Amino acid sequence: MSYTYSPYECPISKQIAEAEDTIVGLKNRVRGLEDLLESRDLDDEQRDSLEKELIEIRNILDHNREALKGLHKQNTKSFIVAGCVIFVCFLIYGIYCIIYNPY
Repeated sequence: MSYTYSPYECPISKQIAEAEDTIVGLKNRVRGLEDLLESRDLDDEQRDSLEKELIEIRNILDHNREALKGLHKQNTKSFIVAGCVIFVCFLIYGIYCIIYNPY
């Protein structure tokens, strides 16, 4: 269920969506485990194994949140580059119109 960041695997927006889906699934699993741990019908072995699984899932959840932050940063950088390219194109077009305007 772990998500690992790979910049060349697929588009960033798809990676963000997959990371968010993974986080939602892990949050649901954590809630389920917490509900099971509140049950008094568990023996000590079951309780220990559920607590270990809960700790592991929380670690994976923290890792995925950090990966999601990195993906959002990468996505922001992509939008900044696209915005700069569009600005430069309009600037060049504006200068062209000023220089070669027949009026």
